[in-house]
Amino acid sequence: MEADIAAKAVELGTNTDFSLFSLFFRADIIVKSVMIILILCSIYSWAVIIEKFRLFKKITKSLIAFIESSEYKLIEALGEGIVDHLKSKFGIKKVKLRLSKPGALRFSKDVGIMIER
Repeated sequence: MEADIAAKAVELGTNTDFSLFSLFFRADIIVKSVMIILILCSIYSWAVIIEKFRLFKKITKSLIAFIESSEYKLIEALGEGIVDHLKSKFGIKKVKLRLSKPGALRFSKDVGIMIER
């Protein structure tokens, strides 16, 4: 009797397909719907991540071009220009900018300002 049970258990283990597709197709409708919802949410999340990445890359390129073309003498004026540029070009409502100038003073790590609008 124990040999029959062991043989059937071995037979079940060898005949059962545990691939993702076979598990999905054998699952109940609730499990299938949850898995589909999770896949759709994952796709949406990655779309948002990629869109944010592209936006930050665009902002970075725009800021580099703005700073390279600017002729500000003071770091405060540059900071104000950057904030105005971000608000006007990208429609950003709230900006928190920290600018620092390493080595500006002899015995300090850096000197900087923070602008928040």
